[in-house]
Amino acid sequence: MEKNKTGKYLKYAIGEIVLVVIGILIALSINNWNENRKTQNQLTIILYNLIDDLNDDLGYLNREAELHEFRINGFQYLLEKSENRKFEFNRLQKLSNTFWEGAYPDTINLKFAELCIKASVWDYNVNIQTSSIDEMKNLGIFSSIKNNALKKSINKYYGFLPQIRQDWNRDLITDWRKFLVDNYDIIPSEEVLHLVNPIEFIKHNKSVSTRIRSLEGPAQYRFENVNIAINFAEEVIQLIQDEIGESDAE
Repeated sequence: MEKNKTGKYLKYAIGEIVLVVIGILIALSINNWNENRKTQNQLTIILYNLIDDLNDDLGYLNREAELHEFRINGFQYLLEKSENRKFEFNRLQKLSNTFWEGAYPDTINLKFAELCIKASVWDYNVNIQTSSIDEMKNLGIFSSIKNNALKKSINKYYGFLPQIRQDWNRDLITDWRKFLVDNYDIIPSEEVLHLVNPIEFIKHNKSVSTRIRSLEGPAQYRFENVNIAINFAEEVIQLIQDEIGESDAE
């Protein structure tokens, strides 16, 4: 009888232990589920904020693209008209009417030529928003993104941004402005250039046309990099929207 009682007690104790272990495992599982759910909710909020950041970036990047499109077409126009010959490269497609209403002129237009010279020293700052991506990494939840394509796209965009922040084109613009002021008493940022005929001015001053030609290439490079950044940002936004849509569906 004693043996039977001991056996029953052992079975009872083992059963109690098993129940306790199962209870602990269930509690841990629920806790992990809650923590994962909390992390995913937090991640979703940050991804929404990241879309806002990227849309702000796109505002600056598109404005920068429009500026350099106009500057590049302006450089080519000034060189073509002052040297009276067509260049082999093609004009960029006009992006906006921000700087010049309507189509760019094909014939000599002194007002347009003057505006092209003024635009040669224009410069914008691209203010990249990093608060959301910084928060994501500081909280250590970047790794919680399950979509590898989205992870790669985010890294690709923010990894490319040093190309945008390090604008050596700006130094060339500063040198060009100083060149015009020191050699010709021309301040291109002023409302009036005091040039009767900008085309003739360039035609008779080869050092000016040489300088303009040296500015066109870097402007092209800047334009291309800005458009790469635009494409990367738009790709991230699309992938985030797809990811959030799938998460909401779940």
